[in-house]
Amino acid sequence: MKFAVFGATSGTGRAFCAEALAGGHTIVALARDPDKLTLENGTAEVLRGDVLDRVAVEAAVAGCDAVFCTIGAKPRDPAGLCSDGTRNIVAAMERHGVRRLVCVTGCMVGHPPELMRGTVYRVLRWLEIGFIKKMVDDRRLQEQLVQRSPLNWTILRPPRLTDGAATGRYVLGPSIVVGPGAVAARGNVAKAALALLTSEEFSREGVAIFDDPTIVT
Repeated sequence: MKFAVFGATSGTGRAFCAEALAGGHTIVALARDPDKLTLENGTAEVLRGDVLDRVAVEAAVAGCDAVFCTIGAKPRDPAGLCSDGTRNIVAAMERHGVRRLVCVTGCMVGHPPELMRGTVYRVLRWLEIGFIKKMVDDRRLQEQLVQRSPLNWTILRPPRLTDGAATGRYVLGPSIVVGPGAVAARGNVAKAALALLTSEEFSREGVAIFDDPTIVT
């Protein structure tokens, strides 16, 4: 399959590109600085551009089979980066007839609060001020744009991310309980995203994901 990747220079984006290329897939990545993304052992095209540029987004999406979105915002990035960028991605997918989308947000954004266990999550919700509030609000709007689209989407919601490699030892689902110490290796998020993109599992659902070391693979 051929995947358009947005957020490819992030830790999760790099992990996804490596996982997809190792599986024999083709990558088209949009990056503001292509020099930050070195891809090996596969067929990849890195386009210079910004997710806020509709023309650049369309160029990346055209001719692809599915899209992986793992864009994120830093304090100095334009306000509404995630939602505005996702709006461009959804529009481009609709225009070019690309149906499958996996979009990474976070547990704090859309996973049911009653399934988020631990003081840390209650404190973080209480501390939704300043940049944190702007970031979470932007992410929530991002999710709404995806959910309201006619696409075959899945929203992937990890808790705290680590730089761990893909082990395949993870759980995911729309109604799983996320404990206070839950983490998700970027490699596992990438591995799960690839599995979702190549299937119909959890179509039009949001799912949490976290590492589970008790799983035997």
